[in-house]
Amino acid sequence: MTRNTKSTCCWWAAVLMLLLALYAAMGILQAGSIFVGERAARNLHFWGLIATFSLVGSIIFSLFAIRFGRPSKPGSH
Repeated sequence: MTRNTKSTCCWWAAVLMLLLALYAAMGILQAGSIFVGERAARNLHFWGLIATFSLVGSIIFSLFAIRFGRPSKPGSH
């Protein structure tokens, strides 16, 4: 795979992970507004973990995309 292809794939993965984080944020809002007690706590924990991991994943994929998008150093193949 070329560097350009890797960069494009990483950008797509970063966008999808960011969309998942936004979806999970909506789940957090729903869990906080609809449910009470133990069920609210379980839902907040569930959606919070998904939001956190997908946001971190989006950042990591973005960093990889930036790294793959840079031109390689001369003499290093």
